[in-house]
Amino acid sequence: MTIEVPISEFLRKDNAALVHLLKEVKKAGRDGIGTRKLCDKAFDSRSYGLDIIKRAEREGYIVRTGGKKNKKGGGLKRVSRLTEKGKALLEQLLRV
Repeated sequence: MTIEVPISEFLRKDNAALVHLLKEVKKAGRDGIGTRKLCDKAFDSRSYGLDIIKRAEREGYIVRTGGKKNKKGGGLKRVSRLTEKGKALLEQLLRV
């Protein structure tokens, strides 16, 4: 279920971490950004960063997909990209 709220109400809530995350994903461009790199760039804590990433995905602001092989030989890394909803939110925030 999606509940739309006015941008002014969105800004009053504690959404600074989400907005910061979306800005970092936008900077990465259409290739997206790996989860570990995104957490390192956006937050001091990977566990907190992962919570915000999962929230952004759950709310439809980003999409996460498998990517290239991890350089350390691990499995496929997850890459985050902005969705149209995420782009629209950032555009609205920049106008305020």
